[in-house]
Amino acid sequence: PKARAIVNQYGIAISGEAAKRAPLDTGALRNSILAASQMIADMTYRIQDGVEYGIFQELGTGKMAAQPFIVPAIEAWREKFLKAFGELFK
Repeated sequence: PKARAIVNQYGIAISGEAAKRAPLDTGALRNSILAASQMIADMTYRIQDGVEYGIFQELGTGKMAAQPFIVPAIEAWREKFLKAFGELFK
């Protein structure tokens, strides 16, 4: 239960960070990240966007440079997440 709580806590934090980092035009991408991300299993938190173009923003296209927001959000919280798990399993 404690490990699940850590996954949920950091999943929420990372999805919030991804929303903050998402390119802002209409706000649809940012809002969809917060609405679509959720705990889907005991140890799995899915962070996703709910718009068709989110993947193109993250990875870019042949005509548009990438504007990543999910991977940088994960990286921003990675050390704290790993530290929390390390403390749990001492």
